[in-house]
Amino acid sequence: MEEINFMRENNFENINTANNDREKEILRESGKGKLGIIFDSIQGGEERIGEIKESFEEILQNLKEKDEIRIDLDKCANIKDKNEFIKRVSEILKPAIELALEDYIKNNVGDKKRWLLNEVLSYTVNGDIIQIHIFSGKKEYGLAQKVFEGLKELAEAVNKDPNIKTIEAISWIVSKHPKLIEKKMGFTIGGDVDPEYIKEHFDDEDGEIKKAYISRDDFLNRYLNK
Repeated sequence: MEEINFMRENNFENINTANNDREKEILRESGKGKLGIIFDSIQGGEERIGEIKESFEEILQNLKEKDEIRIDLDKCANIKDKNEFIKRVSEILKPAIELALEDYIKNNVGDKKRWLLNEVLSYTVNGDIIQIHIFSGKKEYGLAQKVFEGLKELAEAVNKDPNIKTIEAISWIVSKHPKLIEKKMGFTIGGDVDPEYIKEHFDDEDGEIKKAYISRDDFLNRYLNK
C-alpha cells in the first residue's frame, strides 16, 4: 500500500502515534474484555479454560513455563465470579500476553501498521481512506461508549490531515446493528466488501460482514471537539 510515504509526508505518525507502553496497555485491556466475553458466552468452567488454552496454545509453546501455566489455568475452572476470573486468568497468562504484545509491536510497522485508539477501536490508513476496525465485544464491556470515544479521538487526527477523504467501517457489527451505525454513528451502510478482505480479517466470524462509510466533512462535523 502507498500509505507508508503518505504517513511520513503528512506527519501522520506524529499526529496520533501511540507509544509502545500505551499500545500495550490498550491491548491488555482488550484482552481482559475478551476474557469477559468468554466468561459470559461459555457457561461451563472447563469449557471456558479450554477455549482460553486453545487461543493461547501457539504462544504457550514458546514459553518454558507453559506446563505450569496450563495447570494454573485448570484451577480457574471453578471460579464463579466474573471479575475474579478475569483477574486471576490475566495474572496467570501474563508471560504469554507480554510475549504476544512484544510480537505485535515488532510486527506492527510499515504497511501493516494498525493505529490503536482504545481497547475496542483501531484503524488503518489506505491512501485517502481510513478504515476503522471494531474489536468483538458485548454491551456489558461498554462497546458503544468506547467506540464513540475512539471516534472523537480519530476526528482530531483526521482534522490535521487534509488527505483523508473518507472513513470506512467493515465489520459484522455493521450488519448486526444498522441503527447504531446509521442513526447513532452517522455512517451510511453500503458498498462491496472484497471477499479476500473478509477471508483475511474475518475468517472466524459467522455473521455477515458489511461496509459503512462517512465523508470527511460529515465525520468532522459530528465528532470533532464534541
